[in-house]
Amino acid sequence: MEGQGNLNEKSLLVSIKAFAGNSSVIDYKFSSIPFKGFNPGASLSLKFRRTRMEHEIQGLFTKGKLKADKFPNDVLNQKIINLDYNALWYLASENNRLQIKAGGALQLLYAERIYNGFINMHRSFETLVSIGPVTEINYYLPQVLDGIAFSDRIILPLLFSYSQSPYLSDEFYNSDLKNNHGLGLFFSQNQIAAIAKIFRITNSFAVEKEIAGKHFISLTYRWDFYHLKTSREVLEANHQPGISYTYKF
Repeated sequence: MEGQGNLNEKSLLVSIKAFAGNSSVIDYKFSSIPFKGFNPGASLSLKFRRTRMEHEIQGLFTKGKLKADKFPNDVLNQKIINLDYNALWYLASENNRLQIKAGGALQLLYAERIYNGFINMHRSFETLVSIGPVTEINYYLPQVLDGIAFSDRIILPLLFSYSQSPYLSDEFYNSDLKNNHGLGLFFSQNQIAAIAKIFRITNSFAVEKEIAGKHFISLTYRWDFYHLKTSREVLEANHQPGISYTYKF
């Protein structure tokens, strides 16, 4: 992306993205009813290119209020934090228009939910750290609207370290369990799992246009799906269409 550029050049790219997300989640231990709703967010990424290799760090945050399917008075407040690191090598390039990249991805996901509407309030948390392969295909059309680039990236983790918290009451912050949640729980009670127990896939698509010199704008779509086949089974899908601005140093 970013006009494709010279594969041997050194560059730093900074991108800011805002998106209007839509989420669907089922937490089977709590209820088999799906919660759905608007879940907007934003992300910041830093990408460094050097000698046919690319490093990218991206942070993403979403927060929204979801409603139970067929029970609109039952509400779930959810926030998700994603941190992704991708290392990609350029495998092929054709006339600087088509680029194929492959490498590895390290992902951290932290999800926090507060259920409101059944029996007072319930809280749940999960933390996933995963590693796996990542592939990306870019195609640049210099003759269309003064240059448009398409990009599609897929991340498929194979190995996970995870933790999940129990359901907690409204007295959560006054109880002895107050430290047993979030990232603190991950470091004290994490478990190892493979793709047979936890499945996650992330697909990111973008259509990019150079608007002036080192400035780029993109229409983006990210689909993030994961399924935890654990004792507290969770299934979640996030659809995140958005717009991104990139500056190339």
